[in-house]
Amino acid sequence: MTYTDFIDDLSLYAEKDFAEFQRRLIFTDRKIMGVRTPTMRKLAKKYQLYLAELFEYPNEYYETVFIKLTIVSMLPYAEFLTYVDRCVGLMDNWALCDCFKAKCIRENKEAFLPVLQTLFEKGGEYVLTDKKVGYINIEVFSSSSYLQFKNKLKQLEKDNIEGLIVDV
Repeated sequence: MTYTDFIDDLSLYAEKDFAEFQRRLIFTDRKIMGVRTPTMRKLAKKYQLYLAELFEYPNEYYETVFIKLTIVSMLPYAEFLTYVDRCVGLMDNWALCDCFKAKCIRENKEAFLPVLQTLFEKGGEYVLTDKKVGYINIEVFSSSSYLQFKNKLKQLEKDNIEGLIVDV
């Protein structure tokens, strides 16, 4: 499959009016074709065996990055870890962050915390936006969820955080 073949396939699902709508919501320097999210998720499943090849393609379209991130989110934990650095560098807007929901993290929360810490220390997006970001992991069904959240938030406020990631 060539990059042109991939873009041609995406173009079949592009909607001009939807692209205009997305441009008002998604702030990115990438081009937006206007492919709807459920369709991109289906395409991610279709192309999941081509992940290494997809990462060789340019990131000129929001949709291509969305599909890459969605496929990586479907990987088993060990393989997921090999792509995390590259994926974080691709996320330049809320919609791409939102699509990057790896179920394998939920199953490996404790193991992933050092990886997350390393990502925060590297900076990346957090340096570019000049914000300190805090991370809170909450067990939703725990009887102490509120107290856990409140205590961690107090601790982070002392560090003058400007953004917050809450993992529930």
